[in-house]
Amino acid sequence: MDKIQTLSLKDAFANFTQRKNTNKDSGNNLKITLTIPTHRVSPDYKQDNLALKNQINNIETRLATILDKKETQRIVGHIKDAEKTIDYSRNQDSLVLYADNNSVSIVKLPVHNDANITIGEYFDVRPLYKAVQQREHYYIITISQQKIRLIEASNDRVIEEFNDGNLPFENTEYFTTNPKKLAQDKFTDNLIKEFYNEADKRIQVYMADNPLPVFLAGDIKSVSHYKEMMDDTSMVVNTVHGNYDGAPTHEIVKDIHPLLMDYSQSKQDQYISEIGDAQNKNLAVFDINDIYQTALAGN
Repeated sequence: MDKIQTLSLKDAFANFTQRKNTNKDSGNNLKITLTIPTHRVSPDYKQDNLALKNQINNIETRLATILDKKETQRIVGHIKDAEKTIDYSRNQDSLVLYADNNSVSIVKLPVHNDANITIGEYFDVRPLYKAVQQREHYYIITISQQKIRLIEASNDRVIEEFNDGNLPFENTEYFTTNPKKLAQDKFTDNLIKEFYNEADKRIQVYMADNPLPVFLAGDIKSVSHYKEMMDDTSMVVNTVHGNYDGAPTHEIVKDIHPLLMDYSQSKQDQYISEIGDAQNKNLAVFDINDIYQTALAGN
């Protein structure tokens, strides 16, 4: 066991449903899955450290009944090393730790999972699929020539609109009152693009800290110009058109929701296809129907 890594949901899903669960060159073939519920905010997240350490102690107790003392200490030692790398201040709603003879992987999930430990021939991927099925976490950027807003949301729930001096970003300088220049479309377009370029730089600060899918909301021309000025458009999922300068956040999320459902369904279809491919190659961990029905049931 020589690798400790933190994985995104997508990477974890691909990793643990599309590879063979064999370690013929190792002393054992055990797959350990540890799950705990976690907390997003202080001081609540400070208790997550103790909860995880208690679960690691439980793993040690169970391994001691299966493996010899040296092998138990080796595996648990690597799990404890992985625990030390976790930044609990950036927890989501649950945490899954996968460990075998080759690696320890940490996955933070935006959906609740109960505390659980499985030790056996296969990893437990049900918490991953539950996250894919039940939760979408994303940003909405509202765009106009007067104001740029950034909203963080989850499914149909507003988490927050950023209002911290950096955002919302209002256009107080990228315009002209000169009648001759106002008549020059290229001149006014360039001013607005400068405004959008500055807005994108401000928003990248949040994206770097917590990258999420992005939905754009605004009139057709404004959205088009804004996308031209974005450094990275790969995170943009879709666009809704309208004037959202003064719209309540819950109304904006409501307008985005149908597009979000389409996006969520496409992701689920992709994951199901990937699991099906893995199952056909005898790599899948669980029967696909069992996983799907379990996730729907919230287990």
